[in-house]
Amino acid sequence: MIVVGAGPAGLAVASTLAEQFRVLVVDARPPAGEAAEGAKVGRVHKSWFSPHDCLFDNPDIVHCRKPHGIRRFLIRTYSGASHGDRSRFDLSWEPRQFDHAEPEDRYPYLDEYKLIEHWEGKLAGTTHGSRIMRGRLYQNHRTVPGGVVVRFRPTPDKNVEGGQEAGASGPAPAGQLSESYRCRLLLDATGHASDIRKAYRDEQAHMYWWSVAGALCKHPEGDIGPPPGKDSRLAVGDYMLWQTFASTNADPDATLREGRPVFEYEILDERTSFCMLLYLRRGKVPMENAQAEFLRVLHEEESTAAFHNTTVSEFKFGYLPSGRKFRSFAQDRVDFIGDAGLWTTPSGWGTSFILKNYAAYCRHLTTLIDQDRLDETSLRKLPSGHSKPAEFLMNSLATRFLAFATVPQLDRYIEIFRQVDPLMVEKIYTMRLAPRNCSTSAASPPAPSASAHCGQLSPTANAPSSSPTSRASSPSSPKKPPSSTPAGHPNGASLSTPPSRHAGLNGM
Repeated sequence: MIVVGAGPAGLAVASTLAEQFRVLVVDARPPAGEAAEGAKVGRVHKSWFSPHDCLFDNPDIVHCRKPHGIRRFLIRTYSGASHGDRSRFDLSWEPRQFDHAEPEDRYPYLDEYKLIEHWEGKLAGTTHGSRIMRGRLYQNHRTVPGGVVVRFRPTPDKNVEGGQEAGASGPAPAGQLSESYRCRLLLDATGHASDIRKAYRDEQAHMYWWSVAGALCKHPEGDIGPPPGKDSRLAVGDYMLWQTFASTNADPDATLREGRPVFEYEILDERTSFCMLLYLRRGKVPMENAQAEFLRVLHEEESTAAFHNTTVSEFKFGYLPSGRKFRSFAQDRVDFIGDAGLWTTPSGWGTSFILKNYAAYCRHLTTLIDQDRLDETSLRKLPSGHSKPAEFLMNSLATRFLAFATVPQLDRYIEIFRQVDPLMVEKIYTMRLAPRNCSTSAASPPAPSASAHCGQLSPTANAPSSSPTSRASSPSSPKKPPSSTPAGHPNGASLSTPPSRHAGLNGM
């Protein structure tokens, strides 16, 4: 079989299937030794942490983690409880889910390049003749009796860094010879802008997307303290789950779907952070616009002063679909995995979704291959996610609320978790909260470690008393006055023009 795309999804699935079948992995990037000076072969455009079980249920990849993990969740908005006080957070708590595990193992940070190297080595060590062929772009394919014929052409220089990019397919330029390969099954792992998927009727036009622009950043020595953090100073293991700024939008009450970005960061070690700016809206935000605003937020916002002296060591970026459970897009003898197959959740899971599902996907696909049942109907019945429908629904409701809620509504939403238990935040966004859990959580006292001032939790007197369920699922499209954002504002109704002056929840 042929897998197009040597990213996390492509290599995870290919290296597993290669234990029993001959697999050809085709990637647009050049072979090692032929890349331009300074370019990374097999570059990974995202960096992640993982919920405990997503990693530890796969013992062979546990060594691909980094030494640390999340030790403190943080939330800060420009209009919330910490308004005007950089020494405070609206909400701060130590991870409580997976409490059977050591603190650093509950949400471990992953080494994306170790993962890629592991899967590459696993595939190379199989005995069925599987291999990776680099420096080839997908051109087209056609189904034939009993298989698929796929054509590739050499990658032009401009496509080396980005891999299989949108618009890269098509006839080979004059003088370039295309190559044809026949296989029983074609798996597309080329990402959100898949040219293979575009050969069919696509359903992506009206979807909501997380557009993520970020970077790995190096900090001056002494900027970051040891874990776990106890005050407002950056500490190893900090994860800023949600931070907003007044300056990003002309309309102070603009919602996420109207262009308000969210800033997140993970403190990976004593010198390194992974920072990102996220947009949640219908359609994809042009990456050059998102990256320009990310750099402005990183180096100019008053409340990001701890990052002003950082240097960018590697940009990261990506797009993750959101909002609903996506059905399989499989065709006869063609299936789509990873971002191409919309392997994600409403809140934007990325690689954690792959880690949680690729083994089960391969196990069921192996059965279909053995039975030669590779028709559209059979392929569309392959497992597409580990969560139960009710857990997915809760995640979807919460994410939809985040997209539509006004600034005051979001502040009240955060206050709910100050009154109840921040553990619910972890459960919602790791797909482990079912509706039946809400009444139990609402009756439980707040976690002793939860803090709004990096110390003892002090509930606000006028905080809402309603349960998280009623607040998160109240009208899916909250009414608000028409936006006053001018059309030309960089984060207003349109982001088609770059600003004048770059993903976890999306880290997952």
